[in-house]
Amino acid sequence: MVELPPVPDDVKARLSARFFLAGPLRLVRARPVSDIIAPVREAEILYHPTQLPLARWAARKPEAVEEGVRNFSFGLPDVRQITSVFDIRRIPLEVSPLFPDLGVILSSEKAEKTIAERVPVDEVEVVEWMHSAAAVNAVLSAREAEYNKHSQVEMRSGDAWIPGVRTSSMSFVRVSGYTFMSRGYGEVISPAGRVRVPRGSLVPIISSDFLGWAWAPPKNSWCQWYPALAEVRRLATRITSPVGFPNLYGRVAPLWVLQQPNKETERAEVVMLVDSNRSQRLRVAFRDPNNYTRIIDQGEIDVPAGRSEIRFTVASYPSVPPVVSQLSPEDNTETVLTRFEVRT
Repeated sequence: MVELPPVPDDVKARLSARFFLAGPLRLVRARPVSDIIAPVREAEILYHPTQLPLARWAARKPEAVEEGVRNFSFGLPDVRQITSVFDIRRIPLEVSPLFPDLGVILSSEKAEKTIAERVPVDEVEVVEWMHSAAAVNAVLSAREAEYNKHSQVEMRSGDAWIPGVRTSSMSFVRVSGYTFMSRGYGEVISPAGRVRVPRGSLVPIISSDFLGWAWAPPKNSWCQWYPALAEVRRLATRITSPVGFPNLYGRVAPLWVLQQPNKETERAEVVMLVDSNRSQRLRVAFRDPNNYTRIIDQGEIDVPAGRSEIRFTVASYPSVPPVVSQLSPEDNTETVLTRFEVRT
């Protein structure tokens, strides 16, 4: 193999500076290409729509799906508490592939305490903000691994100024930490347009064919700020092993699942197994598969502490359609979706 000569240091510095000055748009594809997951589409940016893996019967009968969406409804949930004990050690969650020594973690605050103890600040190679950024990455990488057992999600975090934070379809606008703190929000270039994310908030980013969210930290240290982005590349159709809801300094992200019966039916039963560290009210929204921004029905489910089985009936005519089920726990909770399935 012939070794190529290294790039001279002065040339490398000039090229690097030109790249970073170009901003987040440099990271966006110049034109659509053919992708395995979904065709790239164009809005303000080029992006991957969230793929909808429809059952065969639904793909063959789009008219029945459209009519079913108009008539969709869900019944009162039946909640059965299995145990009042919430023991994270008994839930087979994934450890972070980036920080496996942390063990199972659901909350970035708890992860930060452990990281700070093991890698203390020395003001040379380790400074305070790195603990917070590492904690966020630890939580995201574990949750990404869990959801990707069933389908595909992409989560990213890091220093938003240099080198920037982006996923395949979204990018935080690169500004300094001082700018972020003074104006009180970050801004995301997304398939839903430019979205402001206030400091300390988690904002769902939803367009007609895209599902994702963005989070901005409650504070930053010195000049660094470390937001997070997540996009669902392909919806899971059932959950058979635990998937935790990311908890980033108290803000808990939603989880999306494609809720669909495997055959045509006018009634179906949804069964969920949920673990929660405290009693809470779980919000459920059902989104139109033809337009994710449209909520066709919604409600709230009172979930006790510990592990609970939740059942409710969905009905429609001429048949129960596939819908995008959005599950949103309360903030400041540790919540796990251990099972999600539709029975006919």
